[in-house]
Amino acid sequence: MNKVLQWNCKGILGKFNELSNSISEYDIVCLQETWLKPDHRIGFTGYKTIRSDRCGMRSGGGTAVICRNGLDPLQVGHVPKFFHGVEMTAVSVKIREILVDRILIVSLYKPPEVSLDRQQWLDLFEILGIGFLIL
Repeated sequence: MNKVLQWNCKGILGKFNELSNSISEYDIVCLQETWLKPDHRIGFTGYKTIRSDRCGMRSGGGTAVICRNGLDPLQVGHVPKFFHGVEMTAVSVKIREILVDRILIVSLYKPPEVSLDRQQWLDLFEILGIGFLIL
């Protein structure tokens, strides 16, 4: 059984040591509000980090998925990093305990000021396809 951590960290750089000390307990870590910029470097031995940083004038936001290398994590190109103001990182992983070849893990952050109607959520689910987990 794989262990997953979902954490709205509100700035991972200031909490890097906290995550470093506990990451080995998890196979997949989904972060929201990473507050990272493209020039920030983070990484963990034995894990692959895939992230979507918020760029531009507005600070904050950002998402990431950190996966144990044994899950063969692959960034998914068909999922947008931004969708009607929602930010996300999508990663395809292999999980032996399930009957499908790969499952899509999505770290999603919806800022408080963003409102999606029912149809927009349905459109997002259609983009994701089948076999996904949103955290």
